[in-house]
Amino acid sequence: DALPYGEVVVSEEDALAALEAEVARQREQDPTWRMTKRHVMATAWDPAWQAGTWVSHRHGERRQAQALRARLTDAEVKRLDALPFGEVVVSAEDALAAVESEVARQREQDPNWRMPQSHVMATSWDRAWKAG
Repeated sequence: DALPYGEVVVSEEDALAALEAEVARQREQDPTWRMTKRHVMATAWDPAWQAGTWVSHRHGERRQAQALRARLTDAEVKRLDALPFGEVVVSAEDALAAVESEVARQREQDPNWRMPQSHVMATSWDRAWKAG
């Protein structure tokens, strides 16, 4: 009985609290940080918890995701959905507005400036967006 064996069962509440703390910690360093499916983090129950996989299994229209979401309370679903997870989908309108703003800013300094293919810029969705 004293030997550690099998999987550790983690409550949704504990998992969501750990995820929310991780988001806060990561966003202190990078306000645009988003969790990926491959994200691993240390928790009280696992020094290498596959947090991104846990979130991924509860997102989307797949049968498994819907079954796992069905076990969550409405409040837990809202907390899960509020996590910055996956790739940011940027609309063409937002991307174009950001590029136009960057061109205007750069042309204040150099009226002949042209955006090189390698140009990287900060946006609200990515600190190092490859705009070129």
